[in-house]
Amino acid sequence: MKQILIGALLYFCALIGIKLSAQNDVGTLILDKLSKQRYFEAEDLYNANKDSIDLFVSQFYQAKQASLCNEQVKSSFIFIEIIRRYNATLPADLRLYIIQNLFENTISINDSANFQIVFDYANDYLKDNPDRFTASKIQELRAWVDNFQDRFLEETKASLLPIKRSAKISSAKLIDSLNLIQTSASINGRSSSVILDTGLSRDLVCTPKFAERLGLEVTYIEGKLNSEKKKLGKSLIDSLEIGGVTVYNVPVLVVKTDVPNLNKEHKNKKVRKELKLINGILEKPIIGLGLMRRLGYIELDFKKNEIVFPTSEMIKEDRYKEFRLKSRLLAFNEGLFFRLFINKQATTLFLDTGANFFIELEPKFYNKYKTAFPIDKYSEKEHTFTFNNLYKGEKIPIVKLKTLSFEDSKIFEPLISSFSENNVVVFEHHNNFTPYADGMAGLPFLRSLGSRVLLDLNDMKIKGFND
Repeated sequence: MKQILIGALLYFCALIGIKLSAQNDVGTLILDKLSKQRYFEAEDLYNANKDSIDLFVSQFYQAKQASLCNEQVKSSFIFIEIIRRYNATLPADLRLYIIQNLFENTISINDSANFQIVFDYANDYLKDNPDRFTASKIQELRAWVDNFQDRFLEETKASLLPIKRSAKISSAKLIDSLNLIQTSASINGRSSSVILDTGLSRDLVCTPKFAERLGLEVTYIEGKLNSEKKKLGKSLIDSLEIGGVTVYNVPVLVVKTDVPNLNKEHKNKKVRKELKLINGILEKPIIGLGLMRRLGYIELDFKKNEIVFPTSEMIKEDRYKEFRLKSRLLAFNEGLFFRLFINKQATTLFLDTGANFFIELEPKFYNKYKTAFPIDKYSEKEHTFTFNNLYKGEKIPIVKLKTLSFEDSKIFEPLISSFSENNVVVFEHHNNFTPYADGMAGLPFLRSLGSRVLLDLNDMKIKGFND
C-alpha cells in the first residue's frame, strides 16, 4: 500500500502541475516519509523547507500531522478540503488513503457532524471504481465501510455519558510489581488491581475468568491483538472508577493474556517463580491506550508512589507549571511515539509502559547508525521477559551511553559501568511498531525523567519534573 500511495501521490502531483523529481525534490521526500509513516523525519523536512513547498504537499502534510497530534477536527477539515478541491483528479489509491484517515479521525472524536459526509465519500468511492477491484476485494472494502459504521456507533454509545471527575485532585496508590504501572480500580462496582499499558491499543482487556466474575455477556470473534491472532471476546463495562475518575460504557476485549507456559523447560527456581508472577499479573484487567487517551492527563508520582488524573483546569495550577523536561508525542498505528536523541543520533521510539526495560534499539536501526552506538559490553542476563514472550539465554549488547536528550533539554549523561535498568540495549522485537520506530522505551525510561512524570494525552507531550 505504501509504494502504491507514493506512486499515486507523484502521479497526482504531475496531473495538477507540481513538478517533482522522485530523486531529490523535498516535496517528494516529505510524501515518501509520510507514506512510510516516518513522521518525525517528515516534520524535519517540512520545517526546513515550508516556504518553498507546494500548496497540495503542504495541505497533505498538515492534515496528517494534525491527526497525529490529537487535532482531528483540523485534520478532517483539511482532508475534506483536499477532496472537494481535487476530487476529479485524485487517483483512486490516494482518495482511499484520505478516506481511511477521515474514518479514523471521525471515530476518534465521535465526529457526528462529518460522519455522513465521510460515509458518503466511502460509498461513492466504491461506486466510482467498480472495475478496479475483484469481487472479493469489493466485498472486503464493503465490509470495511460497514465496520467503520459499526465502530462509530459503538464509540458514540461509549461516549454518551460524560466522564465524571472528582472536584479536587485525587489519586490512587501505585502497586510496585515487575516495573509496571499497577493500581487499584473499581469495575462495575468490583474492586480490582489494574495495569495501565500504552503498548496495548484497546480501551480495556480482561481475561474470560474476570469477565465471568462480572457476569458480562461476551460475543467471541476471530481477530488480532497487537498483531497476534487470537480468539477475542467483545463486551461493554458499565463503569470503571480509577483515582477519582469514573468512565462509563467502556468497550472491553476479553482474551486470554498469559505468557507461554515454559516452566517445564526451566530448572531454575527463580525463573519459574518469575513466570508464575507474570502470569498472575496478566490475570488482572489491563487499561490500554484507548481508555488512557479518554482520561487525558495521567501523572505518575514516583516519590509518593501515586497515580493522579488531573483535569484541564487543574493542569493550569502552579504544581504543573514546574514540569521542565518535555517531549512531543505522536499517536498513530494505535501507539505512542516520540523523538529522542541518543548519543546525538535522532531516534524514534515506541512508548510501552507495559515493558520493564529502559530503551531497546532495533538491530536494523543499530546497524545503520552503529558508529553512534558503540557497544560497551554484553550483558550476562540469561532471560529477558516481555509482556507476551520469554526470550531464553540472550546475550544482549549494551550501548555505551554518552548523552540522552529531547530536542530542547538534556536528560542526563550517565556512564554505564554495569548492567542496570537504565541501559540502552540492542534487541529485536517482532511487534507491529517495528516499521515506524527505531526502538522501544519502557517504564524505567519514564522513571528516569523525574520524580513526577506527566503523560499529557490531550496536548500530546511527555513532561518530567524532579523535586
